[in-house]
Amino acid sequence: FTRLGRTGEAIAAWQQVAESRPLAAEEQRALGHLHAAAGDVVRSADALERAVAGGATDLGALLTLASSYRAQGRHAEAIGALERVVGVEPAHPAANAQLGTCYAATGRHDHAVRVLTVARRADPHNGLLLEELAGSLVAVGRKLEAAEVLTARAALSPNEGRWLARVAEVLAEVGREDEAAAAWERARVLPDAPPEAGARLAALYLSSAEREAREGRHLAAIERYQRCVGADPQNVPARLGAARSLVELGRAEEAMTAAHGALVAAPSSLEAATLLGDLYTRHSKDREAAQIYEYAMAAHPRAVELPFGLGRSRAKLGLWAEAASRCARRWRSSPGTPSPGACWRARWKPLASPRAPSRPGRRCWPPSRTTPASTSASDCCSRGEAATRTP
Repeated sequence: FTRLGRTGEAIAAWQQVAESRPLAAEEQRALGHLHAAAGDVVRSADALERAVAGGATDLGALLTLASSYRAQGRHAEAIGALERVVGVEPAHPAANAQLGTCYAATGRHDHAVRVLTVARRADPHNGLLLEELAGSLVAVGRKLEAAEVLTARAALSPNEGRWLARVAEVLAEVGREDEAAAAWERARVLPDAPPEAGARLAALYLSSAEREAREGRHLAAIERYQRCVGADPQNVPARLGAARSLVELGRAEEAMTAAHGALVAAPSSLEAATLLGDLYTRHSKDREAAQIYEYAMAAHPRAVELPFGLGRSRAKLGLWAEAASRCARRWRSSPGTPSPGACWRARWKPLASPRAPSRPGRRCWPPSRTTPASTSASDCCSRGEAATRTP
């Protein structure tokens, strides 16, 4: 029956024999193998335990017994059987592979790495073995070695993006950002690319770009910001970061283009509007700056910096009455903000062209040197002074 592959009938025959007399160790081993072939791991383990206890200590019986223990989650007992196999044949590939899995299941990852490395030498193309080895290497903190093992695993399935994704994650954890980005680039073009591949790649480029910018390497930062935008065109922080790095390099026109792109990508972004308006103002594009501030104020009516920026642009255009109105209106609606006088001295006065000082008492807005910083436009008007007269 066994030779014909009629497993069920073979088991029934051995059970009939067992009813007439006790089975010998070799017979228990044969019955255990049959139960294992039939998928009955509990009866297989029971028969093989009797076989081993009776002296059937051949490696095949121990390996089958260990497999039955593993199938039941009895990893400690499986380890005992497998260690007996490895004690007889230290380089046994199947025993080492199973033993490494059991060690990992019980949290003994250092032992798992040792035996799985031995098993890998004998079978370097075993995908499951490589996965187990990589997991144990990560668990013991040997992440660079884990990345190498995962790279080998990815080579076995070149059309599966999940293994390249794992390589990228491990490399990013050890600071190998360029290599991690390359792995994400390869993973995201595969048919079964992980859905988060584009976002993870963009986040990786953004993180490395911000680090380069903090350390003053703005050319490298710009290159990474641009790669981030290539991976995620709607990434506003990357566009704004590129604009700031371009400013540091004195490339104003490109900075304004980058800031404008950020505002197009996120029309409601207060940060993008403020940066673009400030760049326009710095480079004497005051009408454009005023338009940006007016546009942004519609979306952010309570933002303090927008009226100040608009007032500054109006002041540079010589529209002092509108500038004063914007600043004073914001000051009255937000009492905690700086006074209009302080606003003038801190924001507008450095930007206005020098003029001859006017006679005392002839103007109050912008404040004269003798006007207290806390004086508002309405206070000046209450004394009958001209609040809208130019300097």
